Amino acid sequence: MNNNSKYIEYIFDTISYKYDFINNILSLGLHNLWRKKSYNILNKYFNNYKYILDVGIGTGDMSYIFLTNNPLCRIIGIDISKNMLNITCNKLYKYSNRINLLHANIESNDLSNIYSLIRYFDIIVFVFTLRNIININNMLLELKKILKLYGWIFIIEFKYPIKGIMRYLYKYYSKYMCFMGSFLSKNLHAYEHLNKSIKNFSNFSIRQIFNNNGFETCHVQYIFLDIVKLYLFKKLY
Repeated sequence: MNNNSKYIEYIFDTISYKYDFINNILSLGLHNLWRKKSYNILNKYFNNYKYILDVGIGTGDMSYIFLTNNPLCRIIGIDISKNMLNITCNKLYKYSNRINLLHANIESNDLSNIYSLIRYFDIIVFVFTLRNIININNMLLELKKILKLYGWIFIIEFKYPIKGIMRYLYKYYSKYMCFMGSFLSKNLHAYEHLNKSIKNFSNFSIRQIFNNNGFETCHVQYIFLDIVKLYLFKKLY
């Protein structure tokens, strides 16, 4: 799998115009329910938030949930794909006074305007984007600086089932996902990359990585079968 950021940018730029439509097809319309369920779980732990950084904002579905549930919140959303940001800009135009969008790679050196916001954010969000980060440890060193003490990391990510019947069901579903995603997007490699990134990332222990970097694990839960998982971490120091 090519993990080069330019390659990832190319993939999401090429599928952006059908991204929401394909997500609805592949998830049977469930992907926004996963987001809403995860938000409600976060809200039980922490609802006094104002400033949010949405890393890999995509087409803005998670930010939309935050914006519509908290009229005081302000969001900075960054994404590697300019085409994705254009869609988000149109989708969230009613909230343009509360959200700023940046075309950038979270791992690049051109985010000095973000990294200067010391202990600024209440929540940093990763929704189906963490697996595209090449060096999570290095990224966390920077993100810790801009996250408030006892601030939260909110992650939704796919998990490749490793045992039981779900392993076999997902094996066949992933073939369907690759075929349908490639057919609908007219990009033969985009959804092959998606499937491989899920499988490869499942070898990592997200909890261990964050615990080793000064975050407390507050909640971990499958929100859809053994495939979609929510992680909530709190910054301790």
